[in-house]
Amino acid sequence: MSNFGKQALVDEMFVFLRQEGISISRDTTSALYDFIFAVMCRQINDGDTITLGKLGSLKAVDAAPRKGYVPATQERVHIPAMRRPKFNASSAFTTAINTDGVIRKVVRKRKP
Repeated sequence: MSNFGKQALVDEMFVFLRQEGISISRDTTSALYDFIFAVMCRQINDGDTITLGKLGSLKAVDAAPRKGYVPATQERVHIPAMRRPKFNASSAFTTAINTDGVIRKVVRKRKP
């Protein structure tokens, strides 16, 4: 298993844009990635939900304050209220990540 991060995505975007006949540099492709990220963050901060086509949707949800602890010291800590990102995968994405394209269901045999 590997991590497909920003640089790998920028490389894929760069190759795709070049194949489509768009003359663009890797630096410009990286700037485009950063711009898209900034726009998405701004829209989510404004309370919008972003739909990413067949991938799913992103939004921010409010999380209440809570209590936690540091496992190493057993010290109790207060975790303040904050906004957290929430991703909802689409059914098309869920189907696509299954190797054979079929959503698997666990089938249990009935005892006679």
